[in-house]
Amino acid sequence: MMWGYFGGPWGWVGPIGMFLFWLAVLVAVAYLLRLWWASPPGRARDDGDALTLLERRYAKGELTRDEFLKMRADLTERPR
Repeated sequence: MMWGYFGGPWGWVGPIGMFLFWLAVLVAVAYLLRLWWASPPGRARDDGDALTLLERRYAKGELTRDEFLKMRADLTERPR
């Protein structure tokens, strides 16, 4: 006796289970791709405000003392 594609002892459970399985696989792949694109290697991260970034650049030696002091004054100066 032929039960057909959706027949047999499992009825609709088999196709629904297969759909849910592939849906979970697609969601997992999309999640992993999003994580990968969110932080590609070599990309600078924004780890703080402008003053913190300025202090880090000065600590690395990218700025001279005069440049640092002028930029810090520009950042901390209150608008009139």
